[in-house]
Amino acid sequence: MSEKSLSGSARLSLCPFLPMKPAAILFILILATWAVVGVLLLSLPSDTQTWTNKHPQFKTMDQTPAESKRHDGLLVYGWLFGTLQILMFASCLALGASRGGRLGTMRWPLMIAALVYLGVFTAVICTYGGYVETPSVPAGDLFPATTAWMLFGISGAPLLFIALYVAGFERWIMTPADQRRFDELVAAKREREGDRD
Repeated sequence: MSEKSLSGSARLSLCPFLPMKPAAILFILILATWAVVGVLLLSLPSDTQTWTNKHPQFKTMDQTPAESKRHDGLLVYGWLFGTLQILMFASCLALGASRGGRLGTMRWPLMIAALVYLGVFTAVICTYGGYVETPSVPAGDLFPATTAWMLFGISGAPLLFIALYVAGFERWIMTPADQRRFDELVAAKREREGDRD
């Protein structure tokens, strides 16, 4: 790695229209995440007991009444929080894979993986919002749509990131040149430590 890429002074282009320093991208995402959490905490009603009732048959269990307003406005904040987490994850992977401040050929596969993950997460939120309004499972379906998206979508979407990491490890993450440089640094350190003894 060059000194320029280690210093962070080079720009990382996550998107063609958004060239920024890697630290700035992560800082903005962290601030946005905290803003969503702060707004959510300030907007929650203080009396959350109105969200649940005692179950008529099982006294130790609470249940949510059908007319509950507990989701009013919360799905949007949940979607924003999840979206920011996915973008932060993709940005951290991009930061580790950048060379000289550029992602190179990993940019498009990483963007596609992030968009697929965001699409699946958005589908979970949308189907859950619909399920809250009309809680029913269509005949012939094994699961409600939200559960199916969770089981088969959310659990599978991160596999795209894992596939990118594994398949492109030597090309994008730890190149042979990086390994040689690392070996040189380790050998030089051991040599210095040997001279001290």
